[in-house]
Amino acid sequence: MWVTSSLSTVLTPTAVALGNFDGIHQGHRQVIQPVLRWGRRFCFRQEILRYSRYLSSPSARVF
Repeated sequence: MWVTSSLSTVLTPTAVALGNFDGIHQGHRQVIQPVLRWGRRFCFRQEILRYSRYLSSPSARVF
């Protein structure tokens, strides 16, 4: 979990790759690389947000 109390950090433009990445194989690179390139091009912070359960799973909890 990422927690911040700084408004300037929250307002920082960010490019995010969101997924259930079970490793960095060719398929996941095709998702992650454009986000990283786009972030560098527009001077955005680049983040990869990985969750460990499928969001459609009844046992997945989103806070």
